[in-house]
Amino acid sequence: MVPSIWDDNRRKAVSPNKRDYTRHKQGYACYKCGTSLKRGGHLHHRNGNPGDNNLGNLQLWCTKCHREKTAQQAKERAKRRRMGW
Repeated sequence: MVPSIWDDNRRKAVSPNKRDYTRHKQGYACYKCGTSLKRGGHLHHRNGNPGDNNLGNLQLWCTKCHREKTAQQAKERAKRRRMGW
């Protein structure tokens, strides 16, 4: 079986301080499309590791962009599994 980032790096809750800092740092806007996000938004882990909540790994994305990105990543993971990576 192919090792996965999901095996050893379980999702950890992002602290409210890190969430607020990331939102403020990005000007309360989606990292990808720039949509204003005064409320809500999703924190995206740049390196794909949901256990890595370092500030440099977090980006604020709108729901639409984050859904598209995670769907793309799921397809890539499935392809790697099929190819035996």
